[in-house]
Amino acid sequence: MSTPSVPTAPDDPPATTLPAPCPTHPVAGQSVEETSPAFDWTPVPGAERYRVQVASTDAFDAVHHDAVMERGASWALASQLPAGTASVYWRVRAEAEAEAPSAWSAPAHFSVAADEASADAPPSVRVKASPVPLHPTREDLPLRPAAASFTWEGIPAASGYELQVARTQAFESPLLAVTVDRVTALTLYEALPEERGSLYWRVRPLFRATAPGPWSEARQFGVVPQGQDEAPAAPAEDLRATAQAAGPVQQARTSGALSIAVGLFALLSFLAIIALIYSVG
Repeated sequence: MSTPSVPTAPDDPPATTLPAPCPTHPVAGQSVEETSPAFDWTPVPGAERYRVQVASTDAFDAVHHDAVMERGASWALASQLPAGTASVYWRVRAEAEAEAPSAWSAPAHFSVAADEASADAPPSVRVKASPVPLHPTREDLPLRPAAASFTWEGIPAASGYELQVARTQAFESPLLAVTVDRVTALTLYEALPEERGSLYWRVRPLFRATAPGPWSEARQFGVVPQGQDEAPAAPAEDLRATAQAAGPVQQARTSGALSIAVGLFALLSFLAIIALIYSVG
């Protein structure tokens, strides 16, 4: 009697998907001098390698370079960029054995300074306006250094943005400065200080052929390490309002206690009178 074969179960799919990295250099359509530039991106926790693609269009229908970088968050192009290309596009994704690959990052783009075709490109229009920081603010829950997300309202003509984080509003010595392509959201992994406190951030637009635009207003936000209470510190106005609101409650409690004491005293007095009447009789 033959033994029925047991079907082999397929390999379990990866439990989680890695987050996508974000290109940081070269970006924003700005010119690079070298014909074999280095590419940088934000690191992703848990990534074991990164795959980088370089193409002449943002559709990546004609990929010129497709490379895998073991760990690290930088890759130096070993060969020259395609000749006769004014704009170059690139993207990156994170990969690991035990997890599904991340989605491809949004395409970043830059121009080749040595290429004559880039000289014929129309100049960028510089808008004298600053982006509007949306998140985080001091009213939001504090950020976790493990994964801190920033969002802002973009400038339509901007080809990219620069974001800074500092300990003070003056930004004398920023803790970090990151440039990104045409995106209005950025998640930084394990980039903020691992200590509870307050920080400031700001963002400004970048343009392909002109100087950067003005910085946005600096926004304050809180940072709380993993495992600590994430309740935001209440502003001074809220603390005063809380104190004022507590006043009537405390008065009500005091009035209630006084009413009970008066009632108890009246009851004892009544019982004493009854006892006195019986003793006289």
